[in-house]
Amino acid sequence: MADVVRRGASEIPPAPAESARRRCQRRRLRRGSGALHRHAPSAVVCVNDLVALGAFRATQRLGLRVPADVAIIGHDDIEFSASLGVPLTSVREPTYEMGQLAARMLLEELKPGHKHRHVVCRPELVVRESSGEPGDTSAGRSSS
Repeated sequence: MADVVRRGASEIPPAPAESARRRCQRRRLRRGSGALHRHAPSAVVCVNDLVALGAFRATQRLGLRVPADVAIIGHDDIEFSASLGVPLTSVREPTYEMGQLAARMLLEELKPGHKHRHVVCRPELVVRESSGEPGDTSAGRSSS
């Protein structure tokens, strides 16, 4: 460790697991896209739109096409989602309404004898090109 500190952070070699992963990706790409496509998922649902952006970049590096090879869906529907090269399908939460509802419920807490309630806010699926057309198999994977 002292040797690494003396050389400086810019000379720290990559972690072995990272190097092995990159070697594996290069081997798959050399074998051709057929092998890669057989092992790729048909869809990726991401926790938010920024993670979906990372998934887009990963598919590009691996030579996969969105949505023909892999569908990608995000969550948040942030501003850039519609303006990607392939517009991102995303789940939009009714955040403004959720904030209003939360404020009202907090004010109700101050009233004597109030009743607690369970409220469900419905998200909206904003379908764009990254998930492909429902039922369209012409651009997607073959069923074999």
